[in-house]
Amino acid sequence: MGWFDKLRPNGDTTIMLRAADRVFTDLSKADNFAAAIYRAQPNRKKADWKKIKAEIKQLSALPYGKERTQKFRKTFADTMEVMETSSFYLNLSDADRALYAQHLLQSTKEVQDHIYHFDSTYLFMYSVILEFIIFESWDGDEYSKNRLKELQKNYLDLCRDHCQLTMKIANARSEGRELTPEEKEAGKTVVTLREATRRTLSGEKLFDDQ
Repeated sequence: MGWFDKLRPNGDTTIMLRAADRVFTDLSKADNFAAAIYRAQPNRKKADWKKIKAEIKQLSALPYGKERTQKFRKTFADTMEVMETSSFYLNLSDADRALYAQHLLQSTKEVQDHIYHFDSTYLFMYSVILEFIIFESWDGDEYSKNRLKELQKNYLDLCRDHCQLTMKIANARSEGRELTPEEKEAGKTVVTLREATRRTLSGEKLFDDQ
């Protein structure tokens, strides 16, 4: 991600905000769930854009170099994880959302429906904007770029697997039982792989220094 290192400090915010505005505007006019919600709720569109602009300004204010690159990649990974969790939850049946809310979040379906639905448009927009800035502005070698794209795909798959695991846990708790030994072992594998992939995607060390 050498292009981040080459940006002039006083030009970073303008460059990134222009890219973000381009993506946000195009997505708001396209055929997707966020655009449909924005057309019905213009104030929500304004609120999401205001929040995204603040996030971009905060990222671009970091000292240019490895610190900012790593922070940008970590934000990208974190946003994708929350977005996938939100999408998973919102696509569950009413009964499963009630189980999820009660047994995993000690909450209610009504409360969590509001939270996840309210955050869904922002998470979708912000995730796509971060992806655009990272990949469309890439000026490094193609191998590294493709490697990062592969990590992104793998991480999304593992996030979905983790969501399925949490639903199994919610169902087991609702029935007053634990996961089977096989389910526990499979769950440990998912958690371990997801964390390792997240750290790699974020540019973090896989193993802390001793």
